[in-house]
Amino acid sequence: LPGGDPFAAVVGSLAAYLTVGNLEGPIPAPGAKPMLDAHGPNLLQPPDAGDVLRRAGFDVVSLANNHLLDWGARSAVHTAAEIARAGVTPVGAWEDTDDRFQPVIREVDGLTLGLHSYTMWLNVHDGRRTVGLGHLFTDDALAEITALRPYVDFVVVLLHWERENDHFTYGLNRYLAHEMFDAGADVILGHHAHVLKGLERYRGALIAYSLGNFVFGSVGGAQAQSAVLRFELAKGGGGRRSVRAVRLLPVTLDGAHWTPRPASSHDARRILGLLRRCGRPLGSTVDD
Repeated sequence: LPGGDPFAAVVGSLAAYLTVGNLEGPIPAPGAKPMLDAHGPNLLQPPDAGDVLRRAGFDVVSLANNHLLDWGARSAVHTAAEIARAGVTPVGAWEDTDDRFQPVIREVDGLTLGLHSYTMWLNVHDGRRTVGLGHLFTDDALAEITALRPYVDFVVVLLHWERENDHFTYGLNRYLAHEMFDAGADVILGHHAHVLKGLERYRGALIAYSLGNFVFGSVGGAQAQSAVLRFELAKGGGGRRSVRAVRLLPVTLDGAHWTPRPASSHDARRILGLLRRCGRPLGSTVDD
C-alpha cells in the first residue's frame, strides 16, 4: 500500500455491511530482514497499513498468501497484531502453529458469517511450519468448512490460488471449488492471479475465481483492470440460504501509485466484456 489514501476514489464502492480483501505482504516487525530464500520479490506493507485499510472501510483481510512470510514468521504475527489493533480482523494467519482451526466469525445485520482463508503457495521454503497459516496443501479445508457450517448462517472462503495472468479457470481448481461448496461453503473469493477471472454460480453459491489487483505497484494492461464485487446474503424459511443481487463495479488502477478508481464508461465496457468472455465456459452471464 502506498502512503496517503490510496482508496479515496473508491471508498463509496467499498461501503457495505462487511468489506473483505486480501493483504499481499506483511508489515515487517521491528528489526526484521527480508527472507533471502523467498521466491520472487519480498513484498512489504507500511507500518500504518491497518489504519489505511480501516479508513477505507475494510472489516476483514486475508493474510494467507504466498508473500506472508517474505519478512519471516515474526513479521507475519506482527502484521496480524497491527491489523487487529487498527480495527481490521485478520483471517488466515495466527501465531500458534499447533492450532489448526482459526475461522473468523462475524455477526452482520442479523446473520452469522464464518470466514476461512487459505493459500496454495508460500514463497519461503518450509515456511508453513513457522506460523499458524491456512494452507490448501497441508490443511483439510473441506473438513474445516464442514466443521464450521453448523455454527454460522453463511460460510465465506478466501482463496489465494489460480494461475497468474490467465483469465480462464481449469478443471482442478473448479473441482476443488465445487467440493468446498458441497462441504458447506456459500461464497469463494479468489486472489493471486493478478488479473480478473470469471464468476460461477454453483447450486446457488457464488465463486469469484479472481478479482485481480486492487492496489499493486507498476501494473498495466489486464493487470490494471479490476472490479469490486458486491452481493447480498439472505436466509429464508426452512434455513434456505441465498446469495443474490450480485454486482460487479469495474475499476482501473492508474495514477502515480496505481491506485483504484471507478472505470470510465469505455473501460467499464471492456472489463465487463472480459468477464463475460472468461465466465462463458463457467456458464455465467454478465450484464452491462
